[in-house]
Order: sequence, then structure tokens, then C-alpha cells
Amino acid sequence: MSFQAYLDNITTKTGKTPDDFRKLAEKKGLLKESTKAMQIVSWLKKDFGLGHGHAMAIYAVLTDFKTIKSGPPPEIKKLKTERNTMKAPATNIDEYLAGQPPKTRAALQKLRKIILSVAPDAEEVISYAMPAFKYHGMLVGFAGWKEHAGFYPWNSRTVAEFKDELKGYETSKGAIQFSLEKPIPITLVKKIVKARMKENLAKEKTRT
Repeated sequence: MSFQAYLDNITTKTGKTPDDFRKLAEKKGLLKESTKAMQIVSWLKKDFGLGHGHAMAIYAVLTDFKTIKSGPPPEIKKLKTERNTMKAPATNIDEYLAGQPPKTRAALQKLRKIILSVAPDAEEVISYAMPAFKYHGMLVGFAGWKEHAGFYPWNSRTVAEFKDELKGYETSKGAIQFSLEKPIPITLVKKIVKARMKENLAKEKTRT
């Protein structure tokens, strides 16, 4: 996954842009020259529930606004190099899937098939640099990661509503992680997609 896709997924997950994080870091006094990298990373993990990779991606952005005596750690240098040399983002879901490792691609293809089995009229799009589906508004999306397939209900309520059925899965306010080592839970994904379809249709009625 590209550096920009990392940033886009962080915005989807937290509702905050990289510039928002910069302003918050400034308020907390974390953009001083004496600040250590792990101080910023720990803050991002604790306050925003970011994983290590996501936290390091935001740190990479913040280093564009601050100078650290020791310089960025090796993994940040790698992320910055990727950001500077990244390929153009996919323009459709087929292109996105083609760029994924085999195991990840298989899981995402399964998710795509399940989603379309419930919402055959949904429009396939790329949003925030990841595959997504529109059905009377944004419906759900997914993204490939090294060890899991990310599934995104495109709001901050659905994960909480399905919390009992999502026990055993890593989740955040707007994201669900399906391990690549386990089968995609077909019934659960269908229920979530149906719930989101119902929600979108209800919203549409209130606007008419």
C-alpha cells in the first residue's frame, strides 16, 4: 500500500488530516527540536488508537515541519522514499487488486464478491485511494494490508452496533480487520452491508 493510501486511511479512521495532526502536535509542544520520535509515536497510538505503521506515517509527515537532531529513524526514511517514488494510485478496483500480493488479493476479492452479492447495484469506486462501493451514498470500502484485509463501514457507528458479533476481530471506530490467515466471515459481512444499505436508504428518505 502506498504512503498516500496510508494517510488517506488514517483520515478515514480518525477524521483528521495530516495538517490536523500537525496543529495538535504544535499545541502539545511536540514539534520542538528536542522531541524524540517515540514521544510523538506514543502520543498518536494512545490518543488516536493508531497502529505502529500509521503512527510512523504521521510522524513522517510531521518531520516535514520539524527538525530532529538525530534525524528520522530508518523506517521513516523508507516511508519517505516510498512517498517520493510511489506509483500513481489505482483508478478502479481491478487495478487496485492487481497491485496486491496473492494472499491479500484473494481476501479482497472475496470481500468484493460478498458485498456485490448483497448490493448488486452498488457502484464500484476508488475513494481515499482504496476500493469502495456507493449505494445511495457511500456504502462500504476495503483495503489490503500486510497481515489483514481492512473492511470499512464508512461511518463511526456500525462497528459499535455489531460489537458483540465482532468479538475476536481487531476493530477501531470505523474499521474492521480480517486476518489473512482466517476465512472472511461471509454472514457477518453480509449483515453489515445490509445494515449500511438500510441506513443509506433511510437517510435518503429524510432528505426528500
